[in-house]
Amino acid sequence: MKRRTLGIIALVLALLMFGACTARNTAQSRAEVSWADANIDDARSYADIVARAREEGRVVWYSNSSRSRNVAEGFMARYPGIQVEVFDISTNELIERFSREYDAGIRNADLLHLADGDGTMYMEFVQMGMIHIYRPQDIVPHINPTFLGTAMPMFIEFDAWFYNTDYFDTQPITSWWDLTKPEWKGRLLMRPPMDHVGTLALLSMMLKNADQMAADYQRVFGTPLVLSARAPTAAHEFMIRLMANDPVIITSSGEIIRSVGLATTTPVLGLGSSGGLRRQEEEGLPIAIATGLTPATAIPGISGLYITNEANNPNAAMLLVRYMTDSHGEGFEPFGTLGGWPPRGDIPIHPGNPPLDSINFWPNDSDFVYNNALQIADFLMMLN
Repeated sequence: MKRRTLGIIALVLALLMFGACTARNTAQSRAEVSWADANIDDARSYADIVARAREEGRVVWYSNSSRSRNVAEGFMARYPGIQVEVFDISTNELIERFSREYDAGIRNADLLHLADGDGTMYMEFVQMGMIHIYRPQDIVPHINPTFLGTAMPMFIEFDAWFYNTDYFDTQPITSWWDLTKPEWKGRLLMRPPMDHVGTLALLSMMLKNADQMAADYQRVFGTPLVLSARAPTAAHEFMIRLMANDPVIITSSGEIIRSVGLATTTPVLGLGSSGGLRRQEEEGLPIAIATGLTPATAIPGISGLYITNEANNPNAAMLLVRYMTDSHGEGFEPFGTLGGWPPRGDIPIHPGNPPLDSINFWPNDSDFVYNNALQIADFLMMLN
């Protein structure tokens, strides 16, 4: 009986040791990272990541851009044997699908690609450990630190005011306050400001920099800003006066930009994604964006990459991130259009784009936007 008991104990210990060894080997076959950390500052060699990615043999990628398919084709040509399964879906669908799968214990996606306009991805997903920011230590020194705080940036766009170059030789506005002048009444095109993430983020940063908005008003009009009864700050006063100028609400950025370019009688201005500038080449639209606004032109829209927690193929996901952000520029090429910029300073930009560092941005504060966007949406609703 004693020998039998000892035999059972020995068998249990052997199984435990085998399980531990198997788990250790499995962990080593994946990335040597701690999934408890939100940030993966990876110092492993490129060759090691490639070797482990080839062992995995695939990567599942959820992206909100149709251009991801072009990236996937280039990646698979460069790394034969590693298959990329791309799901090209809208931002809202991507977030909903990933959240539903994650809560159900399903680990399908290895890599997510989307813009975090209102700070939700960082505050509710990165901070909660559901996704991770992968920062290769040989790549991040080449990226502007401004873009690195809440994502691994893949490309930069921003919401900008478009104008028609057939009407205007130079940009017709130089300050955000110009939009409140009578000559632009009924001639401003915007997406619904109450529920458009990019617009709410921009207005949130105006709120954070309300003192700059007040100083810029005095510069433009020559007198100090007098707040109305409903406006606690200069940012709120701007919103009141902007909405009083009867902007035309259009849900699609593409439709806004086309309307600006196709206007044949009265020139209009449209607030849309800078990436829409490529319609200048693709459709021959006479459009440009105002890049010299005061007190700031815009906030950078960072299209970010995230490794999912407990990814099945983390090394292949990391290799795909490297492919889109390394110095070759090959993985970035599908996004290197008019109105889109690489976050790296050593990758050539489209010849029609101004240098990214020449555009006066307000740095995007995800925490501030996340905690103030709904308040701004409620204020805008009150103005209707």
